[in-house]
Amino acid sequence: MEPKELLEKTKDSRFSGPVFRAIFTSFPTKNLFADIGFREGDPDLEILKDLANRDSGIDFSKPQQEQPFQYGDLEIFLKGYISEVIDRDELLYPLKYAQYGRFSDGRYPVFYAALQEETALAEVAFHFLKDCEYEQNTTPSFIDKVVDKRVVRLDLDVPGVRDFRPFASEAAGLTADSYDFCQALGSLVHDQGIPMVLSTSARATGGTTAPIFKPNALPGQNAKTLRFYHFHYSKKTGLNIKKSDYHQTLYEPPLSWTFHLH
Repeated sequence: MEPKELLEKTKDSRFSGPVFRAIFTSFPTKNLFADIGFREGDPDLEILKDLANRDSGIDFSKPQQEQPFQYGDLEIFLKGYISEVIDRDELLYPLKYAQYGRFSDGRYPVFYAALQEETALAEVAFHFLKDCEYEQNTTPSFIDKVVDKRVVRLDLDVPGVRDFRPFASEAAGLTADSYDFCQALGSLVHDQGIPMVLSTSARATGGTTAPIFKPNALPGQNAKTLRFYHFHYSKKTGLNIKKSDYHQTLYEPPLSWTFHLH
């Protein structure tokens, strides 16, 4: 089944319920300007925040879950900001690549979420291990890698959602390691203004991902931090995930995940 045919088979529906997303963090969470010494409300601190917003093209005063969608506007922002002597393609490439994912070729941003906390963690664990695989195989001195995540819950009420799960057996590309099928599908979803889709997770058996394409599908300030996770990969012990309650689990990747970690 081709992406266009799959999209045509689906119909608009309403999704009401929670979604989960695991995001980079520090634990405990730190203020971006905490080490400067200013107190909240200090006029000089507000000036620094304003400069940071202008410099990055991202409005940090907006809720964190809305910030990924602002990257799509960065190219327009940078056109009037950078000097002509800078290689624009070289400068913009990391910004474009940062949006690359299963449902985007980098032309537009996608907010990746899941219907289950376990699915959000599995998706993150997969990509974390891929990063570890690359570093371990390219850096002889590699010993271990650490990252902190926090899982947030957002309660959504979104009309016009498309559900691809009933067609997963006919559209193997939805869970393939190659992103070609999903990126072609995501491009159609984006261009038609569809706010959100539901799709079978490629990394969690029985899990559902919930990519969001329109920022107005997100509920403003309605984001609740559930818990923190500390990811630690070691060449000796593999991937260890520690929850904020200090419960440790040695993570065994599913057999369907292919890695060359040695």
